[in-house]
Order: sequence, then C-alpha cells, then structure tokens
Amino acid sequence: MNYQCIQKLNPRAFKRRCGVRKKTFKRIVKTIKSFQAINKHSRSGAKSLLGIEEQVLVTLEYWREYRTYFHIATSWRVSESTICRIVHQQRVSIAVPSQSRVNLLRSTESRHYLDRTGDRVT
Repeated sequence: MNYQCIQKLNPRAFKRRCGVRKKTFKRIVKTIKSFQAINKHSRSGAKSLLGIEEQVLVTLEYWREYRTYFHIATSWRVSESTICRIVHQQRVSIAVPSQSRVNLLRSTESRHYLDRTGDRVT
C-alpha cells in the first residue's frame, strides 16, 4: 500500500494502519525533509526509488510490525538492501538529538511529550 492510498484513509484507519496519527506522520516527514535539506552535502549518489513519505511508511512498518527486510522489500517492490538503507537513514534522521527532533515529539498544546504512536507521555 503506497502513500497515495494511505493518505485517503480516515484518521482512525490511518492510525490503525501506520501506528501514528496523521498529524504525527506529517511532523516526522517535515522533520526528515528539514534534516535532509540541512545535510544536502551528505546525500550523494542515485535518487531513492521511494519518496520521503514512503520511506517513513517503510520505517514505521519495520518498527511496528517487526517484518523482515525481505518481506517489506517484496511488498514495496524494491531490494532488501534498499529497505535496510532506508530504515537506518530514517532512524538516524529521527533519532539524532537536536532541538528540531525534540520539537517533533513535543506536543504543541502543552509541554508533554509524544511517543512513537502519537500518544502523550507524562
């Protein structure tokens, strides 16, 4: 299931499918795009077969469902090494400690933090 199909799901179905709310998903994508814009010089080589949104979906699939790279690769019709590279790049992009990453997980309406599923952690 690609991003175009998932985007059409209602909020409840989206969270059920991806494990995060649409709002959280969009924040993750925005953070990764800004991270890649800052680190443009490190992005050499061929362009990725999957867009950033699809890469985030692949990473969430791996983290949430504990599927192997092989199973994810056959679902997305890319190589196993591509999935491995995407998961590791996304992990670094999201997990690198910086103020922008902290802001990604911070709720805008209060000072509580959000976990990977978008639920508040006090």
